[in-house]
Amino acid sequence: MILPSVTLATIVVAAFASGETFILLDDAGAWRGSPWLPADAQCSQSAIQGGFHHNHGVLNGEDFAKWDFTVPKDGCYWVEEFHPDTTKCGLSLHSRVPVHIDFCKGMYTGGFVDQSQFGDQWNKLVRLPFYTSSRGTIRISAKGLCDRLTEAAQGIWAADAFRLTWNGTDDCLLEGGDRDNAVAPPTNGESTELVVPTVENEVLAIEKEVEKEVGEVVTKLALKDLPVHQTLVDDLDADVHGSTREPLSQCPVTGDRTFHHDGLQKGRRAEATFHFHPPRDGCYLVEEMHPELDQCKASANTKVHVVYGTGLEAVGKVDQTLNAGQWTFVAARPFYAGQPGKVTLSNEGTEPGTLAVFDRVRFTWSGKACTKVASHPRQTEIRMTVDFQTIADRQSEFASAFKSKLAGLAEVPEQSLRLISLRPGSIIAELLVLPSVVDGPLNSGLSAVQTVEKLRNAVTKNAADLCAVTGGQVEGCNVEFKDLGIAKAGVAEKTERKPSTCGGSDDSNPTAMIAVVVGGTVGLLSILVIYHVFRAKARKAKQQTDASTNKTSDTVDHQVTASMEEGKSLDDKKVDDESDKQSTDCPSSDAQSDTNIADETPRVDDGPTPATLD
Repeated sequence: MILPSVTLATIVVAAFASGETFILLDDAGAWRGSPWLPADAQCSQSAIQGGFHHNHGVLNGEDFAKWDFTVPKDGCYWVEEFHPDTTKCGLSLHSRVPVHIDFCKGMYTGGFVDQSQFGDQWNKLVRLPFYTSSRGTIRISAKGLCDRLTEAAQGIWAADAFRLTWNGTDDCLLEGGDRDNAVAPPTNGESTELVVPTVENEVLAIEKEVEKEVGEVVTKLALKDLPVHQTLVDDLDADVHGSTREPLSQCPVTGDRTFHHDGLQKGRRAEATFHFHPPRDGCYLVEEMHPELDQCKASANTKVHVVYGTGLEAVGKVDQTLNAGQWTFVAARPFYAGQPGKVTLSNEGTEPGTLAVFDRVRFTWSGKACTKVASHPRQTEIRMTVDFQTIADRQSEFASAFKSKLAGLAEVPEQSLRLISLRPGSIIAELLVLPSVVDGPLNSGLSAVQTVEKLRNAVTKNAADLCAVTGGQVEGCNVEFKDLGIAKAGVAEKTERKPSTCGGSDDSNPTAMIAVVVGGTVGLLSILVIYHVFRAKARKAKQQTDASTNKTSDTVDHQVTASMEEGKSLDDKKVDDESDKQSTDCPSSDAQSDTNIADETPRVDDGPTPATLD
């Protein structure tokens, strides 16, 4: 049970003689979980304001301590944590205390603080943007953690104090990643098919990379794990045109007025644009959520339009008849701090009599660059030699039980598995496997590649247990596992360069299409770019047309609920900068550099096609 307490008296806003502004959040003003035990006088001697509380090592799945606050002025703030040195009073504080931070406008990050050391001092955690118009929150909590991380967080936590100190408005966020518009790992220069290293090498390479990133952060901050970011944008924060929240008699669920929709009116364009101001350079998973409509028919081809990278675009469709009430994977795309992105959902081209819904969009940081295998979800297939009719009339029930059983046997977060289709041919279950960061920053322990390997081992060792979930004959039931590779939901994409924001003529930087991006040295990439730029110029002069090259990649042809089609540049579309600023408008780091490189998504076949690491 969470007990509220009056917080205003213990949230101190002060200014030093130098003009430095800070906010002090003391444990006396926190929302309190249970247990909430005061430390004895000996342990509290060095605590802020003479005391602190601890959980006595008990975790109950709820928040232990929570502070809601607003800042006195917009800008960047250093977030610091204080806990006393308790080594002399017999209270051993834990080395992995989970801290969650809601910042900016709808953004979220977190990490583990080591309270077993660094006592009696202010420990810098991270530098983040906060705004007077948006409430910030700091929580000490295991709520939402997977079982593995909850177990790792088991120990005594101290709630003493946090401090936020204003630190200007520029270069507010974490150091960026590789600014590369590529949307997928590099391909082999001799083939459009992905290079296939061993899974073991992929896993080892990813683990080494994660260890390197975590190590870099530990040297800078008091957090023990790499802080990553997740942003949820609700339809109330979106720019909506032609859509409504008004109830429809045909669709009773609209009576709650919890989401926008097109009102079944196909004669007018209805859309909602979800703006995203990335807090950090890197690869982000873009997901969409829509509700269960029950008595009315949902749109099977709601249009989705993503603006990402340096102003590149991708267009596709979301099937809102599937996966209602859960997150639907749309794409993994690069976004950059200081370079706004957005996702627009619309009823363009949707069928009469169907309802196009605009509810929520989520952006989750998954890696430094989309050229990394670990940044992407994967697609897998599990086939059980049991008659499909055994589950034909209870597919939803079976899907839930099967996914839960599989996650438990593999010891992976169930939320990172999405069962996207069931079909005959015995029983064939197709799953989308996401990096565990989709559950939040503190669950960032497993890449999709690592999860796939755990699933493979679980299937190999526990075939009988999985067959039993079907309710059919276990004897003679075989289970086959197949890794289909990086999940690319029908992508056939051409990316082009946005006109430079630094001035200059568009004609001076024509965009060329590179069918195959070769991994290797910068010099080799430069030669390829120059070659294709001049080839595009020559073709244009010869044909006297305004056509650009386009290539369509083969895709995994299954019931994936989102698909991306050909993208285009923003040359002929003016971006409404004012409307962009109405949503998560956060301070950026450094300005985005221009690029002439355009890429095409590599081929993803129906067989296992794991890509090589960059």
